[in-house]
Amino acid sequence: MNSRDPLQPQQTAPGYDVNLQCLLRSSPMPMVVFNHQGVIIDVNDAFADVLGRLRGDLLGIPGRDLGFVNVESKLDDALLWLFAGVTESLSVCCQLTSGEGLPVWTEMHMSVSIGRDHSEVLAIVQDRTDEMWDSGSSRDFGS
Repeated sequence: MNSRDPLQPQQTAPGYDVNLQCLLRSSPMPMVVFNHQGVIIDVNDAFADVLGRLRGDLLGIPGRDLGFVNVESKLDDALLWLFAGVTESLSVCCQLTSGEGLPVWTEMHMSVSIGRDHSEVLAIVQDRTDEMWDSGSSRDFGS
């Protein structure tokens, strides 16, 4: 599925770091950027494709609305620790829900990006769905 909607302008949050935008746009790896409130301020097309959604449909929604299954607090805790400076980076295993309602097992490698007037958390996302189904261990993922 191509998540790019040619009729929709590239939306970003005000003050969003230009270097981070360039990295996000040019990377073939799925990426998502959260603000202090856990709201998605940007995603690349690769991330939208993993979830089977349009990029524009993901912008501005709370990260919790990605369909986290039994691990919403992991995202909240990870963002809290990163923005508080407890750690500079961490990884979170979580099950999300695709646009079709199917499980998508991911591992999010998260790091804080601090700018002059803003800070964001960048998550590089690895889709682990195929290997979870193949191994038969999908029930234990992220717990």
